[in-house]
Amino acid sequence: MIKTDVLVIGAGPAGSTAARFAAKGGAKVILMDKKSEIGSPKRCAEGVSKRTFDILELEADPHWITQEIEGVRLIAPDGTDVMITSDVVELPEAGYILERKVFDKHLAMEAGREGAEIKIKTQAKGLKKEEDGSYTVTCECMGEVYDINAKILIGADGPESHVAKWAGLKAITKPKHMESGIQFEMCNAKMERNDVLEFYFGSVAPGGYFWLFPKGDDIVNAGLAIIPEMAGDKSAYEYLVDAVNNCYALKDAQPVELNVGGDPVGGLVKEMYNDNIMLCGDAASQV
Repeated sequence: MIKTDVLVIGAGPAGSTAARFAAKGGAKVILMDKKSEIGSPKRCAEGVSKRTFDILELEADPHWITQEIEGVRLIAPDGTDVMITSDVVELPEAGYILERKVFDKHLAMEAGREGAEIKIKTQAKGLKKEEDGSYTVTCECMGEVYDINAKILIGADGPESHVAKWAGLKAITKPKHMESGIQFEMCNAKMERNDVLEFYFGSVAPGGYFWLFPKGDDIVNAGLAIIPEMAGDKSAYEYLVDAVNNCYALKDAQPVELNVGGDPVGGLVKEMYNDNIMLCGDAASQV
């Protein structure tokens, strides 16, 4: 039995940040993730506001920033568009496009530098609340099964969190509040401006929108999110292919990566904490 003060399950941005600050505060921390490489595959369009770095107490680093963003362009279903840029109005939430595979790993490294122990390729299989209020989590890594007992358990294991379910927290996301997201990373795109995000609304993505997030040079994240209940028999992938084929900026673009994932959009879960346990990130629908 391994004992620790804090166990964080899931090494995405929320989990790694929780682990980092807990360790910085003097707690004995274990941060675990089921993937063999933290940050991969990405499930994100990679946009973030500049204010985020103030909250995280981080300095923006060119190693994981691919493009600075100065505005947004909104395209209505009838084609009417509005562009809002920082040279016209002040945009306090202007930001950056990240390289999430590098950024997520950086956040985990920052947790490790503060003293957190990091376990990769380690999956939580179940948990039990002990009489003293602590939690014992059964873990598996490369065929080895063992238990970790933690005074505080943090579930940062994404939408429809297993930690939340096992702990009996009221954190279920209704199907109508779960968007199906899908995205290509593409090269040879021809954006009007590489420092402006584009959002397309309407039948191109029922219940959501189609986005173009430029990553610098000719690279772009082109993706969409839909509410399946509103999308009929057409899959998110089919909507994405149609959107790409009908987008002038992408007429010569080629995909180099496909990302898929669910996005909870129904607001915060009803119960994101209880005695000695809490949820954060997508597990708490903090979107």
